[in-house]
Parts: sequence; structure tokens; C-alpha cells
Amino acid sequence: GAEPLAVIVAGCLLAFAVGSLAQWPQPIYPSADWTPANWATVTYLGVVQIGLAYVLVTRGLAEVPALEASLLLLAEPVLAPVWAWLSLGETPRTTAVVGGIVILAAIAANVLMRGVSSATRPTRSI
Repeated sequence: GAEPLAVIVAGCLLAFAVGSLAQWPQPIYPSADWTPANWATVTYLGVVQIGLAYVLVTRGLAEVPALEASLLLLAEPVLAPVWAWLSLGETPRTTAVVGGIVILAAIAANVLMRGVSSATRPTRSI
């Protein structure tokens, strides 16, 4: 019953705390040789890539069934090796490719089953 954005903020703070502990005993502040470009990049990633994405996903989840939402959210890690391959030439492992195929097949099966079930559903007349 909590506000979705409050839950997201709490989750991000928890992730920050756990990530900070994982850095121990390294300092959690950036080194003195950080440039304005580094700060701009980190700020962009925190505000846009994480913050805006969470806001949009939270609003979109209200309009999408739970199974479909979970399958769509699984597409992001599937595409990460694809982007690394396309932009950096990094070859994904066989297990990453197989896992991606399984997830994409589940998404496709969900879409196909949803289309078939809605097409065969009897209509009511008044």
C-alpha cells in the first residue's frame, strides 16, 4: 500500500548503503582528479538513466499486466550484451545468448498466447 516512488527511493538508498559497504575500506567519495565531464556523466546516469527510468517504469506498470511487465523488464538485461557487442565489439558468451533467446521466446509466447486467447474468447450479447 506504499507510494511506488517512495518504495523506489527506499530501494535506491538501500542499494547505495549496500554498495557503499562493498567499497569498504575504500573511500566512497570520488578522487580529486575527477573532471567536470566525469561529474556530468555520473549525474546524467543517476538522474536520467536510473531516476527517469524508474519514474517511467512505475507509471507504466499501472497499465500493463504483471506477467507482461515482468517479461518486458527482463528484456533490458537481454539487450545489454547486444549493445556491448554492437558498440564495443564485445562477443557475448554462449550462456548469455541462450538466456536471451529463452527470455525473448517467453515474451513472444506470451504475446502470441494473449492474441490467441483474446481472438477465441466468446463475446457476450446483451
